[in-house]
Amino acid sequence: MCLRINQKYPRLLLMKINAWFVIASWVFIITFLVFLILGLANILKNEFVLVNSIYLFMFFAFGHIILGTCLKCPNCVKRPTVQGIKPVHPSADTKTGINAWSVVILNIVSKGKFKCIHCGRKYHV
Repeated sequence: MCLRINQKYPRLLLMKINAWFVIASWVFIITFLVFLILGLANILKNEFVLVNSIYLFMFFAFGHIILGTCLKCPNCVKRPTVQGIKPVHPSADTKTGINAWSVVILNIVSKGKFKCIHCGRKYHV
């Protein structure tokens, strides 16, 4: 099967939703930690944001888990946003201090393209 070098990801809407679910998860876990620290320092009087941020984090993280396991690379049939313990493909995009699957998420949101971390195939969304 011959694939183009930079091809369109077949389930691009689900991949974009998955990426935004991860971003939302990061935002809500950071919100939870900030408000937890404020609550422990007796600065926060209302726990509404604290409680709801952890619920929203769990919702978006669970959504990512479901979508991340459903979305597969058409070339290698592995999941581009699930890293595991094996080393990533040498041509996969990486940044210092950030896991390769996180770079995939950031590239989808910021650039509209990504490389599979298992085979290095380029896709645009």
